[in-house]
Amino acid sequence: MRAQWFSEARFGMFIHWGLYSIPGGIWRGREMSYIGEWLQACFRIPNREYGALAARFNPERFDAEQWCRTARDAGMRYLVFSAKHHDGFAMYRSRVDSYNVADATPFGRDPLAELAAACPKYGLKLGIYYSQDLDWHHPDGGDPGPESPKNHGMSWGNDWDYPAHREKRFRRYFEGKAIPQLTELLTGYGPVGIMWFDCPLTISREESGRIVELVRKLQPDCLINTRIGHGFGDYGSYGDNQLPAAPPEGMWETPGTLNRTWGFKWNDHDWKTPGEVLSLLASLAEKDTNYLLNVGPMPDGSFPPETVRVLRETGKWLERYGFAVYGCGANPFQCSFDWGYVTVEQRPGKRTRLHLIIRDFRPEIRLYGLEEVVVRCWAAAEPECPVEFGCSGGRCLTIRLPERLRARLLPVVTLELACRNAPACRAGNDPSRAAGGRRGTGGASRPRRRRGTSSRRQPLLSGPDRQSGGVAQPRRPDRVGSVLPGGGTVPGRSGHRLGDSRRGVENRAEGGAGRQRRRRRRERAGRHLERPSRPVRFRPVLYTRKRGGRHALPERSRAAEDFAADARLSGPGGAGHDAGGTPAGPAVTSRSGVPIPGERGAASP
Repeated sequence: MRAQWFSEARFGMFIHWGLYSIPGGIWRGREMSYIGEWLQACFRIPNREYGALAARFNPERFDAEQWCRTARDAGMRYLVFSAKHHDGFAMYRSRVDSYNVADATPFGRDPLAELAAACPKYGLKLGIYYSQDLDWHHPDGGDPGPESPKNHGMSWGNDWDYPAHREKRFRRYFEGKAIPQLTELLTGYGPVGIMWFDCPLTISREESGRIVELVRKLQPDCLINTRIGHGFGDYGSYGDNQLPAAPPEGMWETPGTLNRTWGFKWNDHDWKTPGEVLSLLASLAEKDTNYLLNVGPMPDGSFPPETVRVLRETGKWLERYGFAVYGCGANPFQCSFDWGYVTVEQRPGKRTRLHLIIRDFRPEIRLYGLEEVVVRCWAAAEPECPVEFGCSGGRCLTIRLPERLRARLLPVVTLELACRNAPACRAGNDPSRAAGGRRGTGGASRPRRRRGTSSRRQPLLSGPDRQSGGVAQPRRPDRVGSVLPGGGTVPGRSGHRLGDSRRGVENRAEGGAGRQRRRRRRERAGRHLERPSRPVRFRPVLYTRKRGGRHALPERSRAAEDFAADARLSGPGGAGHDAGGTPAGPAVTSRSGVPIPGERGAASP
């Protein structure tokens, strides 16, 4: 399958490099607060002045082999290079327009051709970024017009050189520059794994469809992201630095920055730590989402030293624990965990494995609702480091973490299951929230025992405090009595428990008569509680951490509506970024204990 490599890769490098790296966010003594590649629009620099930067562009330290080696050593599996950004300057040798790095600069080389030759040597798939709509150098480049919402106070199109919006004809740019340059990129640089598009603000559905047809014709195995616009694309692109709250359907990717910008800025030193990068990578991996991490090279063609340091540490962790990320599936539990992340590894002919990536170490963690038998448990990449585990009633698996893992950066504990397929897990059975469970099960219901099987439980190896550490935070329905997948109802004051309890079996056997008798008994005892007249449909609840604590929100609740409203206000790309055309996916929110890069103010590539 042409998309299989993408689902297994999990980690890629995004490269934003162009004329904007020379001023690095500073123009004539004034410093911009926005992302570096938007320098021309921020200061409304005329094309003549901005184009003069080309005479100063001579990156003598550029080495495509070194770039690819750095990406490989960081554990990345693919690389996406910005061939043309919104400024219209082509970072490859283009015969369509002389406004390119090979013809207009003293550098005189084609960096994309050198990267295309180096990527296969280091096991990297080549991806190409191309701004198909916005082009500030072309008089007919995409421009939503003066009445459209601004991007952080800036115009989307070039209205400083070409103010006559009514005279612009996007079709002339599309036919005269975009299509010919895309043809060059798709035919002159060997196999292309990804065409990464951005900001479909004025492009029509017909024009987006024509680009898709062109890619399919010239590069049948090439993937297209959804920022092509109008619902086209092979995989979804989340907003920049945004995290999904739950595993989405299909293939998705989150582009993220290492600091506050995509293009290089001299005074931006707010770098993420290796731990933050790895936490984001693990968080996205358990949501079945790829992480495309950006690097903004300096004007001389080298990576910033701090970038190299962070990527080196990231690579060391992936060399040790990469098996818990590459090719792994989403967290099978319908909940998140405050101690870390869970991924699933399924290999042909081998038993299924659960990888627990420990972000917040504690001596003991618990997993509730795992229906499969655990064959063995060990600390990954830790020789002679056994891990004790045991199971109690209510499918509570207790794991004691070795003390030596405390000093590790995101250590991994692996559980090998008896099954060879996706593990079965119950939904929403958090004992800290369930009421009415039997004593000793932490509030979770006891599973129904089959005839002829033993009722003896496995010994519990945890300490005497059954409520300490590792309690999950499930996405529970918002009403007591809501139906859960696989049967059962949400536990509440009425005493109902999850799963098929004896009372549930009697209800089905006796019909309404048994329920009426029990209701009369409750009324006589003065314990009557109102119940919903009919069960409501299950709706997952998403979790987000704020300063005041943890808040639960329905999937299409106020948070999702606020995000949609922000997207409408800030343009087709969504809240806080300039990328557009992304189809609606699951609501996006933060994760408890995970740093949110979007709060750093980073915007779109």
